[in-house]
Amino acid sequence: MKLSVSIYSLYQSLTEKKITLKDALKFYKDQGIEYIEFIVDVFNEDCTQKNIKPLLDQYGIKVSSYSVSNEFANVGNLDAEIEKIREGIDWAVYFGASKVRVFSANFQKDDITVQDAIDLCAGAFKKITPYAEAKNVTLCLENHGQFINRSEYLNAIIGKVNSPRFKACADVGNFIIGLEEPLSAVKNLGDRIGHVHFKDFLISENGTRDLGNGTRCSAARLGQGSVPLKEIVKYLNESGYGDMTLSLEYEAGGDDITNTAESYAYMKQIAG
Repeated sequence: MKLSVSIYSLYQSLTEKKITLKDALKFYKDQGIEYIEFIVDVFNEDCTQKNIKPLLDQYGIKVSSYSVSNEFANVGNLDAEIEKIREGIDWAVYFGASKVRVFSANFQKDDITVQDAIDLCAGAFKKITPYAEAKNVTLCLENHGQFINRSEYLNAIIGKVNSPRFKACADVGNFIIGLEEPLSAVKNLGDRIGHVHFKDFLISENGTRDLGNGTRCSAARLGQGSVPLKEIVKYLNESGYGDMTLSLEYEAGGDDITNTAESYAYMKQIAG
């Protein structure tokens, strides 16, 4: 199983300018990390393809996937959101990556019905999947935010789009936010999974996030939360998805450099 780390894991240090992209890549290299998930949104510096590629080559790091932060709840400007995905596909092709993580629509629950949101998102994705197919890039829809955050919703959108280049990015931590047991959610997606975000949340009465039904949770370092990470890896391997990429996405705050290193070590221990 291919192991990767999202550059988002160092979001705090990068956005606060404690480190640069070069520092981040050197840190990843020192941890023995060969693949990263790349996203330009986290940088407070000029990031272009031409100035990123030499750094990747310098440290021998490959891009496993590229992340796009589109937002289809911006219904008045869907074309611009679709264009973000088109640009993300081009970035992926440039870096030699075959996957692009995409979002759906983080509506407020009173703004729209789930079915209408599914229809809107599927319609938007249908406009861009032909381009992804032509470029041999797979768009991977993440369960993200407070709305499209359950496996049944991802399955519904993927089914409507009906493209071999449109799959799920199963964020195993985010299923908890959607009040869905993570292992069951992964099994429900099955062969529609194209990419996995590997992270942990701890369900606790003292959690920082209120899930709205009396449940609270907080982001945690890998192995210190409530997500059955070992069981998920076991299922993916036994189901023939062993060539899939697991992408660590640390977001629990604190010392993100140390905690990313320790989370990667744990991921390598159970999945490497």
